[in-house]
Amino acid sequence: MKQNNYINIFLLSGSWIIAWALNYIYHPLMLQYMSLEEFWVFGSLVGIFNILGIITGGIVLFLNKEISSHIGNQEKIKYIFYESFKILSLLWLALYLFFTLLSPFLTQFLKIENHFFIILVGISIIFSFIWSSMDPVLRGLKKFHILARNNIISPLVKLCVWVSLVAGWMSIYGAIFGFLSGSAVVVLLMFFTLRKYFKTTWNMIEDNHLSSW
Repeated sequence: MKQNNYINIFLLSGSWIIAWALNYIYHPLMLQYMSLEEFWVFGSLVGIFNILGIITGGIVLFLNKEISSHIGNQEKIKYIFYESFKILSLLWLALYLFFTLLSPFLTQFLKIENHFFIILVGISIIFSFIWSSMDPVLRGLKKFHILARNNIISPLVKLCVWVSLVAGWMSIYGAIFGFLSGSAVVVLLMFFTLRKYFKTTWNMIEDNHLSSW
């Protein structure tokens, strides 16, 4: 048990270091290929929606506690996940619509020419809330190798997509799509991981139930 804890700590710590290095590469490259004005606009847009990290962080802590208290009860974990996913889906939809309606006012406040930028970056709300419903499940199930993988994949995809799009002269759009693609890929990987896990455990429960007869 203690050895496994050391391995998990090593995996997560190593993935955070790699993710930090990739993010460090990302921002200086942006300054090389984007104007200061475009860099400021992108930073302002991301900064607005990063504030929501306070909300999603609280959700993750709450769900992590709930799921950890039901380790071994796969049906209960599945129930918590699906119920939280439904509630958070309504929440991200409401927030996204709110920011979409607010986008003309935000463009004036931030002095951004195109309010479509805010609508695009607002998609990160969707990924943030979906992520916050799945991440606690993986933590509660001690799938630390998957969490470590996600820590690396997100900035790596963001960097690769951004460089590819900027090479095609997409500039700030490339930065936005790169930012969103990193989150999208991680959310999809988490979804398929949990889908496979719940399907496997449900089959095991059914087999045990049938064998008891």
